[in-house]
Amino acid sequence: MSESSEFDPSEFEKALVIEVIRTVIESAVRYGDVQLEGRTDEAIKKDIHEYIRARLAEPNTFGSPVQYDYQSELINEARRYEGMGDFNLALMFYATWFEHWLNGMFVAREPMVALEREEIIRLIRETDLASKTGHIWQLLFGEKLPGDVVETILTVAEARNAFVHYKSTPYPSEVEERTEKRELRNLTQRAAAAVTQLGAIEDRIAFAGSLNRLSRILDDMWPK
Repeated sequence: MSESSEFDPSEFEKALVIEVIRTVIESAVRYGDVQLEGRTDEAIKKDIHEYIRARLAEPNTFGSPVQYDYQSELINEARRYEGMGDFNLALMFYATWFEHWLNGMFVAREPMVALEREEIIRLIRETDLASKTGHIWQLLFGEKLPGDVVETILTVAEARNAFVHYKSTPYPSEVEERTEKRELRNLTQRAAAAVTQLGAIEDRIAFAGSLNRLSRILDDMWPK
């Protein structure tokens, strides 16, 4: 079988365009350029088409950025390594996902708070993880993250740092190895649960609880 028959560029390009459109529209909803609340599905579809036309005509008019979101790839890698039993690598990807998620939520909050984009970026770069999940989150969103989720995020970050900087016990015994693997497995399961909880928080804050509805509308407009 020839290479051209195995890989159809037109299908690839179609899938890529659809993915880009979905990313653009989800960003537009996050930033309030497209509204979901109080709108029918048909009205939302019309708003989306008008937004795309306006964005193509005047790309600098809107506040919502168009940038690639690595979160799905990070989660896929975390789950892949978790399935292989390589919990250190799984936790490394979970820790990176948590950081991407927090930073993305902060950037998307800019239109709702009295901070400029540059101030948000500086906050992201100069604030440690404990502050981001603590008083910074509460300042920007007016609520606290669940305590168990914060504890999991910080513990996963510690495990990632220990692995990356090789701070594990040298020459562990078999009992120590089994104990460590069990602890890492449990932490990986906690990380996966935290991802689910954070997804629900994001849906409520950024999409007014309508992320599934938006996905359904986009599926209807541009079937995958």
